[in-house]
Amino acid sequence: GVSSNAHLAKRTGFARGFKTFRELPWQSAHEIGVAVRELFAARTPGRPMLLWVHYFDPHNPYLAHPSWIEQAGAGAESWRTFNGAEQKELLKAARESSDRPRMKQALLALYDSEIAFVDAELRQLFQDLPISSGAVIAITSDHGEAIMDHGWIGHGRSLYEAETRVPLVIRTPHAKTGRRVAAPVSNADLFGTLVDLVGLPRPPRLSRPSLLDTASQLPPV
Repeated sequence: GVSSNAHLAKRTGFARGFKTFRELPWQSAHEIGVAVRELFAARTPGRPMLLWVHYFDPHNPYLAHPSWIEQAGAGAESWRTFNGAEQKELLKAARESSDRPRMKQALLALYDSEIAFVDAELRQLFQDLPISSGAVIAITSDHGEAIMDHGWIGHGRSLYEAETRVPLVIRTPHAKTGRRVAAPVSNADLFGTLVDLVGLPRPPRLSRPSLLDTASQLPPV
């Protein structure tokens, strides 16, 4: 396991069950990727492996990433004003702003640059690791971010889509084609789905359905 969040740590019980658990609080996706490569290289060849990786970015404070930020559409003088600002600073700035649309554009540029940065780091990681076609891969998030939506910046305050609608991508073993399902599902069903995919028996307390069953009953997009 590799965690970039200081709250997902040994002291809070998140390391239970892991043979090795690396804590790199608030480090960027690049540093997390370095740790993942080291753990992967030290694995026992031929044995099953569970690798859980947590990336803190994209998350407040929103940080600009070169090459990506220039493509996001906001002028340099706008995003530089808010680059790395903490949530309280941003909320105060929003209340006092005389040009809220411009501020929102700048924050979206910063946030989008963080998303693009993590996408690129994940792409490179998958290219570098010798992951077999039989591996199960799941990518998701615990929350989104409100960017000056409904009078708020950040997360943890509402159930609007900006905070609750997150990506979920699952690669099944030996998959050759993909499908996209538009219907909303819950991350609460992810554990059972992964248990089913790797062929482990379901714990007695686990009664939620597999997302694979749900996807098979819904029309693809």
